[in-house]
Amino acid sequence: MDVLSPRESAKFIAARSKHVEVVYDEIQSASEVILKRMTEAKYSMKTWKSHKMHPKAMDDDALQWIFVVDCLNFSFWVYKDKEPYAVEYNGEVYNDYEALCAVVNRALEEDVPITTPEYYKSLTVEDARRMFRSANETELPLIERRVAHLREAGEILSKHFDNSVGNLISTCNKSAVTLVRKIVSMFSSFRDEAFYNGKHVSFYKRAQIFVADVWACFEGEKYGHFNDITELTMFADYRVPQCLQFLGILRYSADLQQKIEKEEEVQAGSEEEVELRGCSIHAVECLLNTMNKNGNINGGINFGKSNLNSIIIDYYLWDYATMNSDKMMKFPEHRTRTHFY
Repeated sequence: MDVLSPRESAKFIAARSKHVEVVYDEIQSASEVILKRMTEAKYSMKTWKSHKMHPKAMDDDALQWIFVVDCLNFSFWVYKDKEPYAVEYNGEVYNDYEALCAVVNRALEEDVPITTPEYYKSLTVEDARRMFRSANETELPLIERRVAHLREAGEILSKHFDNSVGNLISTCNKSAVTLVRKIVSMFSSFRDEAFYNGKHVSFYKRAQIFVADVWACFEGEKYGHFNDITELTMFADYRVPQCLQFLGILRYSADLQQKIEKEEEVQAGSEEEVELRGCSIHAVECLLNTMNKNGNINGGINFGKSNLNSIIIDYYLWDYATMNSDKMMKFPEHRTRTHFY
């Protein structure tokens, strides 16, 4: 059975969704608010580098760093009766994704070659626990799964690409879609797919975000030059659906809303979980189309070196939800324990 692309999957899911609704009547007003805020903040692909944990150089070391981080970029949440997973680095404490970045940077400063495939293809769980040590009693979830991701990735990069993420990218003829497809075909840990209403659907959150992070880090040049970057969608996770619900663009059924508020786990691959992710992607596509129509500047609104795309909207919504966690409290994130996001 053919696998629908993330954009095709999202459209298919949104048209049949029972538990999550895209509120199309709110798209116009939400797009105006988002566009105004993004413009005022001068949001662009370069915003990625403003995060202090991210690499600033455009070199092979940055590529290796991005790939390792996106192999591990999933499932940081804990229940409310536990302290969040936390990492102390250079006198500050970080949580969630920032904690992951801090772990990798701290390991490199401690001379642990965590971004070197020859090293991490043999990584042990004991070494990983030491590297991912927490500033409190909460251990990072799914440690064993993260080790498995790195070991698989290290083996494949070593065997097929001479230990170089750059060599992997260079085989894809400047095509973001080709690179995503190659990653999900060769690296099983990135194969983020499900079955819904008789169709094989895909989300490819971590594969797409890897390509997007390379694009942003390299500012659309060199390794980051992709002729079809606009084919990528947003990256379906926890934070962006939360922000979309806050904006009134997503509406949940009473049963799903109650489950989320009670912190009951939404099972990976379930109808509810697939609809949460698919409707989030489709909602951002609707936002993008409306914002570009409103802008009507050379076929799209210019943000730095790039016209507006789903990647930039995703980055903005994720940052907005993270920096305004107090506003998001009435709209808690759903809980799904998965290695895909």
